[in-house]
Amino acid sequence: MTILSTRNITKNYPAKAGTAAVEVLKGVDLEIRSGSITAIVGASGSGKSTLMHVLGGLDKPSTGEVYFNDQNIAGFTDEQLSKFRNREIGFVFQFHHLLPEFSALENVMMPALIRNLTAKEVTSKATQLLSQFGLSDRLDHRPSMLSGGEQQRVAMARALMNDPSVLLADEPTGNLDEKNTNDLIDQIIELRSSRNLTIVLVTHDKDIAQRCDHTFTLRNGVIA
Repeated sequence: MTILSTRNITKNYPAKAGTAAVEVLKGVDLEIRSGSITAIVGASGSGKSTLMHVLGGLDKPSTGEVYFNDQNIAGFTDEQLSKFRNREIGFVFQFHHLLPEFSALENVMMPALIRNLTAKEVTSKATQLLSQFGLSDRLDHRPSMLSGGEQQRVAMARALMNDPSVLLADEPTGNLDEKNTNDLIDQIIELRSSRNLTIVLVTHDKDIAQRCDHTFTLRNGVIA
């Protein structure tokens, strides 16, 4: 069953003073199967991150359609997209985007608090998620007190806080050493079976792509 798909997606950024308009995506057709791990690969500047943002509702396409379980999210209002992202999509980025003034536990709780749940309701679940990623002794640590690998594991726990249907990971190992890279990819792959997650990975690492079920190559704004 297809959970995410695009039909003839384009994405253009308008011209600024002294520059020409930028055409990033030029008609992308893509199908993501439910329960699969899919890699999107391509050279720097090929549009991988832009496609990821469109798939996750962080950005709207210029033209075309984006379907999540047969709903065209490209037609959603900003408020509808916000709810969709919060409830259905977990995001992990190369730069973890943790809130520096909050502890690891508070960062993980944040998606649920945005969903209007109370801290009392979600503290236990956030604690369990951090424990799952080997961070039970780091609950009260702020991001500046954590290593790069630990910060990315906090970001992974945060992405899972609202039990998303899809995990979108944009170069999640880009700032990690080889050991932390292998550990994180092992954990991501294990999540597919333990949580019945659909996972989409943007990566430039061929070894990571080879561990996925499907690989799509983005070249010059289209699927090659």
